[in-house]
Amino acid sequence: MIYFRQTNKLTTKAVAEKLGIKEKMYSDIEKGDQFLSEETARHLGELYNVDGQYFHIASHQDMEYLQLGRLLLDIQLTENDMLKLEGRRLGLQAQVVTLDATVREVNLKKFNNIKSAINKLAVIRQKIKVLLKNMEA
Repeated sequence: MIYFRQTNKLTTKAVAEKLGIKEKMYSDIEKGDQFLSEETARHLGELYNVDGQYFHIASHQDMEYLQLGRLLLDIQLTENDMLKLEGRRLGLQAQVVTLDATVREVNLKKFNNIKSAINKLAVIRQKIKVLLKNMEA
């Protein structure tokens, strides 16, 4: 969305007005902090003269990766808190250190998997940008 907006020399305020939404909402959509509805995606497609499904699909992929990342962060925090409480209850500080290291290792693997998926998404995005540029030329 940023690419299309900047290519068309539009501000977030101008796009938001054309879509009939508040500028903050549109800005949040661009950042991936706000869900892009199918209707708004369709309007974006009309604005930029492309298939609105492109925006809808790309937005859902971004949201899925963001939600997954946030979920993994919540899981990590929850697991760490549980380990600390269990260690205090049992009075076995050495056990907590071992379990904490194991959790970090598992979470690092999860994080690396997400990072890899995000990198793959970035490659796909780049290919889409190239295709769109070629279509414009």
